[in-house]
Amino acid sequence: MPLVLLRPQTQRGSAEVFVYTKNEEAIFSLSTATLDQLGLTILDARIMTTTDDYVLNSFLVLEQSGEPINELFREVHICTALRNNLLLREVKKHKNIHRQSRQAKHFPIPTSIQFHADPLNRHTIIELITTDHAGLLSKIGRAFVKKDIHLHSAKITTIGSRAEDMFYITDNQSQPITDPATQEQIREEILKMLGTTG
Repeated sequence: MPLVLLRPQTQRGSAEVFVYTKNEEAIFSLSTATLDQLGLTILDARIMTTTDDYVLNSFLVLEQSGEPINELFREVHICTALRNNLLLREVKKHKNIHRQSRQAKHFPIPTSIQFHADPLNRHTIIELITTDHAGLLSKIGRAFVKKDIHLHSAKITTIGSRAEDMFYITDNQSQPITDPATQEQIREEILKMLGTTG
């Protein structure tokens, strides 16, 4: 553990990266920061937590150029870097030189963060809509760590330059976060990480 696997080509041309490990703090944050550091674009992500407290993260990734990952040594490097960073529980600071698309730059999507109650009352759902950019999920992951939020599940969708993400979260006692003041603090932390105001 952690188990890191890469399936080279999915139907969409992207590679699928799987991370299976014990559900500990910051797995999502470490994984997304590592993929960002490696110069990969995350097209889609699924985060699932099992009943015995293991987590399965699945990320669909492309090179930042939009090209698929074509070389075996690159695949091995991605898996090794991800596993090492999860074991060390850190990602070295890096500067992402990926430039925003012209569409994202000139037609930015206003950031919207809404909180919803889970019908089963097990989680609080954060719905985030914003302009997609390199390092987006890594920034959100850092905000969750800073606010001591546990991420149980997520659905990440990118349509062109628009990111539509759903995060199923609890506090560190595994309870839904229903207090409006606490929700506002989380909202402000995410906006601060994204460098925007709401």
